[in-house]
Amino acid sequence: MTILLSLLLFISGGLIHNAAAAAPADSFFSTTSDADKQPFTTWLLTENASSYEHTTFLSTTADPTKGMATFWKITDDIFHVAFATMATGWAAFGVAEAGGMFGADVVSFTTANPTVLVDGYILDDRQVRVDTSQDWTLISSVVEDGWIIVEATRKLDTGDTQDNTLKNDKELWGAPSRVIAAWGDTESMSYHGDNRSSSSVRLFADPSFSTSESEALLDMLEKHSDGYFDVVNDAFEIPAQETKYKYLCKSYDELKEQFFGGDKTDITMIGATPIITEKTRQFVHHFIVMAVPSCTDQLGGGENAFKREQIYGWAPGEHGMILPDNVGFPMFDSEFNQAILIEIHYNNPKRISGMEDSSGVRFHYTSTKREYDAAMLQVGDPMLGLRGVAINDGLTQHEFTCGGTCSSLFLDEPVTVLWEKLHMHKTGTRMVNEVIRGGEVFHTAKVEVFDFDQQGGFQPQQDAYQLQAGDSFRT
Repeated sequence: MTILLSLLLFISGGLIHNAAAAAPADSFFSTTSDADKQPFTTWLLTENASSYEHTTFLSTTADPTKGMATFWKITDDIFHVAFATMATGWAAFGVAEAGGMFGADVVSFTTANPTVLVDGYILDDRQVRVDTSQDWTLISSVVEDGWIIVEATRKLDTGDTQDNTLKNDKELWGAPSRVIAAWGDTESMSYHGDNRSSSSVRLFADPSFSTSESEALLDMLEKHSDGYFDVVNDAFEIPAQETKYKYLCKSYDELKEQFFGGDKTDITMIGATPIITEKTRQFVHHFIVMAVPSCTDQLGGGENAFKREQIYGWAPGEHGMILPDNVGFPMFDSEFNQAILIEIHYNNPKRISGMEDSSGVRFHYTSTKREYDAAMLQVGDPMLGLRGVAINDGLTQHEFTCGGTCSSLFLDEPVTVLWEKLHMHKTGTRMVNEVIRGGEVFHTAKVEVFDFDQQGGFQPQQDAYQLQAGDSFRT
C-alpha cells in the first residue's frame, strides 16, 4: 500500500485565460440521419437551448459518434444543465468525484415517469442510491422518436453531504470537473453496457473556452511554449510478471538536439503531457518524473533519494499538467538537474508476454525564465514505509504526520500551494491531508471515494493557499 501526497508550491499566483471554441452542437450524432435526428435538431432551435453557454459531446469509447450531448450554464448559485441522448428508457448525468461511477453524484430520468428526476449517488457497489434530499428541479423534458432530452437545475452547493459541490474550475492548472453519463432502453435504470461516457470539463470557463480538457490543455501549452522534448521508452518489452519498475533516464546532452534552436541551457518547463502507447495502456500504472544530477547511480534509496527532485507525476485519468503563466520548473540550470529520470510502474497481473511499450512524457518549455520557480513537496509515506505491512480485513486507518520542523526546513517565507495530488494504490479507499497551524486544522484536502483505476493521482478542486514555516501535516 502506498500513501503519497504531492503539493505543488510556488511563491505567488497568476491566472490563465483561454480562447478556444467548443464544437457546434449540430455536429453531434454525426452518423445519425437528419430524419432520425429531428427531435434533437428541433430542440436546438428553442430559446432554452440557445441560452446555454457551454456544450460538449460525451461520446462512448466504443463509437465516438454515439453518446450524450450536454449543455450548461451557471447563473449566480444555480447550475443549469440539459442532456440529450438516443434512448427509449432512461438517461443519467453525473458529477463524479474521481471521474467514474465510484463516488459519483447523479441525476436520472426515466420515460416511464417523465415528470420526475431522481437525485442519487453511487458508492463502491455500483448501485445508484436515492438521496435523502432531492435537490434537482426538472425544467422540461422531451421523449420523442427514440430521444430523451432533459433540462434541469440545482444549486452549486446544496448543503447535502450526499451531493458533490460544484466548485470553480476555471483555471487550467487547477482540477477540472469530472462528469459521467449513461443511458438505456429498459424501463428502469439497469446495466448500461457500452452506453456510457466520462470526461473532464471546465464548468465555470468563459463561454469561448473549449470544453475538451485535453484539447484546451494542449492549445494553451502550444501558445505559451517555445517547444517541447520527449523522454520515451524505445519499444521496452514489458516482463510477464505482476509488477515491474522501469527507470528511463535521459541526460541534457541526449536531449538538447530536440530543443528549438539547438543547444539551450536556459529551459523552463511550463507543463507536461503523457505519451501512452495505446496497445499497452492497460499495463502502464503510473509515472514519477524527477530531475537528477546525472543518469549515473540514480536508482534505489539511500542518499540518492535526496538528490532527486520530483517535477511531474502521472496516473490513469489525467490529461497532463500546465502551470500559471508566471511559474515554471527550471531545467538544466544547475549541477542537480542535468538529467530527467522517469520511474514507470508496469502492472501485469495476468503476466501477458510479448507487449512492447514506448510510453513516456512530453515536456513543454519556454526559453524565458519565469518570475517564480515551482517545486513539489511529498508528505505521507513517500519512502514506502508501509511496504510489507499486513492490512487487516475491513477498513484500517493509517496516519502519517510531519511536524512544524517539516516546513521550517525548506521555508523562510510563505509559499503558495497551487494544488495537491492524493495517491494510493489498489487497497486505498479514502484519503485526507490536513495542514495544521497553531494547533488548528487550517486546510483540508480529501478524496472521499478513492479508486486508482478512475483517478490514480486525485487532485481535489480547491483554491490556492499559503503555506508558512511551522505548518505541520497530517495525512
